[in-house]
Amino acid sequence: DKTVAETILNQLGGSRFVAMTGAKFLLARPNGLSFQLPSNFATLGINRVRVDLTCQDLYNITFMRCRGLKVLYETCVEGIDCEQLQQVFADSTGLAVRL
Repeated sequence: DKTVAETILNQLGGSRFVAMTGAKFLLARPNGLSFQLPSNFATLGINRVRVDLTCQDLYNITFMRCRGLKVLYETCVEGIDCEQLQQVFADSTGLAVRL
Protein backbone atom coordinates (compact mmCIF):
# COMPACT_ATOMS: atom_id res chain seq x y z
CA ASP A 1 0.00 0.00 0.00
CA LYS A 2 1.54 3.28 -1.15
CA THR A 3 -1.00 5.56 0.52
CA VAL A 4 1.32 6.79 3.30
CA ALA A 5 4.19 7.47 0.88
CA GLU A 6 1.91 9.32 -1.55
CA THR A 7 0.51 11.43 1.29
CA ILE A 8 4.01 12.34 2.50
CA LEU A 9 5.10 13.28 -1.01
CA ASN A 10 2.00 15.46 -1.45
CA GLN A 11 2.66 17.16 1.90
CA LEU A 12 6.22 17.87 0.82
CA GLY A 13 4.95 19.44 -2.40
CA GLY A 14 4.40 16.60 -4.88
CA SER A 15 5.92 16.92 -8.33
CA ARG A 16 7.06 20.49 -7.60
CA PHE A 17 9.06 19.17 -4.65
CA VAL A 18 10.71 16.58 -6.91
CA ALA A 19 11.54 19.24 -9.51
CA MET A 20 12.89 21.75 -6.97
CA THR A 21 15.06 19.30 -5.01
CA GLY A 22 16.09 16.81 -7.68
CA ALA A 23 14.73 13.97 -5.54
CA LYS A 24 14.99 10.58 -7.26
CA PHE A 25 14.58 6.90 -6.54
CA LEU A 26 11.46 7.54 -4.46
CA LEU A 27 10.63 4.40 -2.50
CA ALA A 28 7.38 3.69 -0.67
CA ARG A 29 8.09 2.16 2.72
CA PRO A 30 5.55 0.43 5.00
CA ASN A 31 5.08 3.61 7.06
CA GLY A 32 6.90 6.21 5.03
CA LEU A 33 8.89 7.39 2.06
CA SER A 34 12.59 7.46 1.25
CA PHE A 35 14.44 9.11 -1.60
CA GLN A 36 17.85 10.26 -2.78
CA LEU A 37 19.06 13.76 -3.50
CA PRO A 38 21.79 14.72 -5.97
CA SER A 39 25.27 14.45 -4.42
CA ASN A 40 26.77 17.67 -3.05
CA PHE A 41 23.49 19.51 -3.70
CA ALA A 42 22.22 19.81 -0.12
CA THR A 43 23.79 21.19 3.03
CA LEU A 44 26.32 18.85 4.68
CA GLY A 45 26.25 16.65 1.57
CA ILE A 46 22.91 15.10 2.56
CA ASN A 47 21.97 12.71 -0.23
CA ARG A 48 19.39 10.39 1.34
CA VAL A 49 16.23 11.18 3.24
CA ARG A 50 13.75 8.93 5.02
CA VAL A 51 10.37 10.16 6.30
CA ASP A 52 8.49 7.83 8.64
CA LEU A 53 4.97 8.17 10.03
CA THR A 54 4.75 7.40 13.75
CA CYS A 55 1.84 5.90 15.66
CA GLN A 56 1.15 9.40 17.09
CA ASP A 57 0.42 10.64 13.54
CA LEU A 58 3.65 12.65 13.50
CA TYR A 59 6.70 12.29 11.29
CA ASN A 60 10.35 11.49 11.89
CA ILE A 61 12.76 12.63 9.19
CA THR A 62 16.21 11.08 8.91
CA PHE A 63 18.82 12.94 6.86
CA MET A 64 21.88 10.99 5.74
CA ARG A 65 25.07 11.42 3.77
CA CYS A 66 26.02 8.06 2.30
CA ARG A 67 28.76 6.78 0.06
CA GLY A 68 27.96 3.34 -1.24
CA LEU A 69 26.56 1.37 1.68
CA LYS A 70 28.47 3.39 4.27
CA VAL A 71 26.61 6.09 6.24
CA LEU A 72 28.98 9.02 6.81
CA TYR A 73 26.51 11.35 8.53
CA GLU A 74 23.03 10.86 9.99
CA THR A 75 20.66 13.06 11.94
CA CYS A 76 16.99 12.65 12.80
CA VAL A 77 14.31 15.22 13.52
CA GLU A 78 11.42 13.64 15.44
CA GLY A 79 7.82 14.56 16.18
CA ILE A 80 7.13 16.73 13.14
CA ASP A 81 3.59 17.77 12.30
CA CYS A 82 2.53 17.58 8.63
CA GLU A 83 2.48 21.40 8.36
CA GLN A 84 6.15 21.49 9.38
CA LEU A 85 7.47 18.92 6.88
CA GLN A 86 8.46 21.41 4.19
CA GLN A 87 10.13 23.82 6.61
CA VAL A 88 12.10 21.15 8.44
CA PHE A 89 13.27 19.70 5.13
CA ALA A 90 14.31 23.14 3.85
CA ASP A 91 16.09 24.05 7.10
CA SER A 92 17.97 20.76 7.27
CA THR A 93 19.04 20.52 3.62
CA GLY A 94 19.20 24.15 2.52
CA LEU A 95 17.00 23.27 -0.46
CA ALA A 96 13.87 25.24 -1.33
CA VAL A 97 10.80 23.08 -1.84
CA ARG A 98 8.82 25.77 -3.64
CA LEU A 99 9.30 29.11 -5.35
